[in-house]
Amino acid sequence: MSLAREAGIVFNEDLIDQWESIGGRGFVANYEAIQNFAQLVGKEAREHERSKAKSQAEENERKPQRSFDGGAD
Repeated sequence: MSLAREAGIVFNEDLIDQWESIGGRGFVANYEAIQNFAQLVGKEAREHERSKAKSQAEENERKPQRSFDGGAD
C-alpha cells in the first residue's frame, strides 16, 4: 500500500469495505497516478529479482564443488 500512496493513489480506508461490497474500489486514482504506481511496482520487482539472483549466486559459491567424471575410466 505504501507504493500506491507514493504514486499518488488516494485511499479512504473507511470506505474500502463498503465500496468493495458493491463491486467498487476504496481508492481514487487518475491515469498519472496509476502509471506512477506501475513504474514503482516494476522498479521494485526488478530490484527484488536482482537481489534474489545475487543471493542465489552467493549461495552457489559457498557450496562445495564436486568433480564429475561421468563414470568414464
